[in-house]
Amino acid sequence: MSNRNKARIEQYRNIIKDFCNGTDTDQIITEYFNNLRKTFYFSNTFIKKTQKIFPPKKIFLNKFKKRERKLFDLILERDEICLSINGSIPSANWFRFKKYNSKEQMFVFEESKSNIDYLEHYTEHLVPRDEIEDYSENNIDKKDLISITDIRDRRLGYLRKLVHLEELIENLTDKLKTGSIAEIESKAVEYVDNISFTHDFVYTCQNKLKDALLQMISHKENFYKTERFKEILTEYNQIKRPRTVVVKDDKLEEVCPFDDENYFMFPDMAFYRKQGGWGLEKIFHEPLIYFLVELLKEYGPLRIKRCAHCNNFFFVKRIVENNRFCSDSCRVSYHGELQKTPEGKKKNREKQSDRRAKERKKNQDMRRKERIEHLICSGYSPEDAEKWADDDS
Repeated sequence: MSNRNKARIEQYRNIIKDFCNGTDTDQIITEYFNNLRKTFYFSNTFIKKTQKIFPPKKIFLNKFKKRERKLFDLILERDEICLSINGSIPSANWFRFKKYNSKEQMFVFEESKSNIDYLEHYTEHLVPRDEIEDYSENNIDKKDLISITDIRDRRLGYLRKLVHLEELIENLTDKLKTGSIAEIESKAVEYVDNISFTHDFVYTCQNKLKDALLQMISHKENFYKTERFKEILTEYNQIKRPRTVVVKDDKLEEVCPFDDENYFMFPDMAFYRKQGGWGLEKIFHEPLIYFLVELLKEYGPLRIKRCAHCNNFFFVKRIVENNRFCSDSCRVSYHGELQKTPEGKKKNREKQSDRRAKERKKNQDMRRKERIEHLICSGYSPEDAEKWADDDS
């Protein structure tokens, strides 16, 4: 293997390690694209593209003022409840929940979009708040508590929560300008459709990759016999292969299937959202599968470890059973924290006792040796000197 390919394999290791160990999706996405650029020598415009298509969640949210951010969070929570309500309504139902009108105290339903084409007129249906049954756990007989988990009861819980949220939103909107309210509503839709969708997808990718690495650690050399590896290998074999080209000195070398210009199929996140995750798989999931199998070709499944202190994944240069820590600082911290537990304190006392016993034995042997040498110098034979030294001890 050429030095360039060896360096690339090392970069694959960094990509996998950083993706799994990321603490939040902003960090995961940023480090992922930075590592790709280092690995394949992508241009500076590549990073600019990533920032445009996948804006960090933190930067998006920091644009709001304190009161606007509070309203934004309430709107997100309200919209999530609306999705949950419709998720509990059978798909064959003609009506879908739309919103709660706090001024009229009405729940607004509309015809399901899948049925609108078959209707001559599009109408909304209003349900007064008073018609929603008052439901409280305190009014339920103990033997009927199991009914709390029924779909009907969950819907009522959603509706009560929705009423409360709409009241909070109404109180906040009275203190904000009409234009800013409409903008926040629009930003909430954009956040859910684009940013939140991407970050949820990346979080799912991270969990799948973690699961694969954990199976490597638990199954060790038997990992290749697991169903998870068979799935990974099937996906890997469907990914387009590297091209082989002639390089300097008339040598053949493989070129990775990922390149700068064609890495992103669409110019912004809205296009990826319309694909329902298929486009994001080409950007995150498929490359990760490729890098993982390429690492397994080089290292096998025994080089991956998980730190006993910080739980981060790391790769070892040599296969050693007792290599449990990703760094010296984790090793020191782990043993320092372990000593504070009752088991750790007991183990430390036993260790200190053994150490003092060894020191006493060492000092006794040294004094005995000095005594024997002194007796021999005084004219005793070695046998007599050892006998007298044993008697003195």
